[in-house]
Amino acid sequence: MNRDPSASDLPFSLSFFDTTDPTNGMITYVSAADAMGAGLAYVRDDGVAVMTVDTTTTLASGDYRKSVRITSKKAYNKGLFVFDILKGPYGCSVWPAAWLVGPSWPAGGEIDVVEGVHENIYNQMTVHSSAGCTLDASKALTAGSTLKEDQVETEVFTGTILATTCDASENSNTGCGILDSDTRSYGAGLNDAGGG
Repeated sequence: MNRDPSASDLPFSLSFFDTTDPTNGMITYVSAADAMGAGLAYVRDDGVAVMTVDTTTTLASGDYRKSVRITSKKAYNKGLFVFDILKGPYGCSVWPAAWLVGPSWPAGGEIDVVEGVHENIYNQMTVHSSAGCTLDASKALTAGSTLKEDQVETEVFTGTILATTCDASENSNTGCGILDSDTRSYGAGLNDAGGG
């Protein structure tokens, strides 16, 4: 599957979320027309799709910054999904994320593929689910170690385990998370490496 947006179909292939931020962030999500009119969503001449936040408006105290949040209009029940991010936002008060979510959240599950908050330097990958889903910590492969005799290469992961309970109704919906150990996975390190 390969889905590359063109400038003409950007507003038609994606839904632009333009209601109140459910996480109570200090932003105003804008419609497709507003995003493209303000230069917050567009496709460059070289075909690269760009989404950005308004960085030029001087805001009065209490005003929210305009930003873009999109969702694919097409649903998939399986596939290989590649988030080819050339440059991502990072720093104070940002929370960029790319995630997959099933129907009837949390029963359908959510996989946060790319997520960082504020001054994080590592990507955090997290699964949120209904009751009964846990992260198997025995599948962790610590940095610099080799596979254990009972481990299969395609069934292990690296990184720091943050939590093993994926149930969204527990632990304030922290989910079961893994923190990447490579600074090129998020923030300045990702941008300096030319993306990931």
